[in-house]
Amino acid sequence: MRKFYALLPLVLICILVSCNAADDDIQNTTDIIGTWQLRAVLADPGDGSGEYEPVRSDKTIEFFADGTFITNVSFCDGSRDAEEGFSGTYNPETGVLSPEGCVYAGYMPSYSFEGKNLIIQLPCIEPCGEKYEKIN
Repeated sequence: MRKFYALLPLVLICILVSCNAADDDIQNTTDIIGTWQLRAVLADPGDGSGEYEPVRSDKTIEFFADGTFITNVSFCDGSRDAEEGFSGTYNPETGVLSPEGCVYAGYMPSYSFEGKNLIIQLPCIEPCGEKYEKIN
């Protein structure tokens, strides 16, 4: 029994540390609300070997509580340069983005979370995506 009490502080510390690390992750769909800036891009040659590469970009996307978003760059052509933006809607239950004015053949852009990052999967033949960091 003494061994148990001797290990108890160590177990409690481990539990507290793991809870704090989990707090850094996005836990619910309301965490998407705000402004996100593009930080990395995934481009895969088609063999699964692609990795996210850091980028410098002015591309931002802002999500609102009413299920809409605006961005300063189009998802329609996969552009990363700031240009005239557009808007659309998002569905927190399915993780699907519906940009207005874009026509996709059966696959819509979608989003998910990886730690504190927002990941947007774009409709591409090979794996591709964008990683965003919340700035506001």
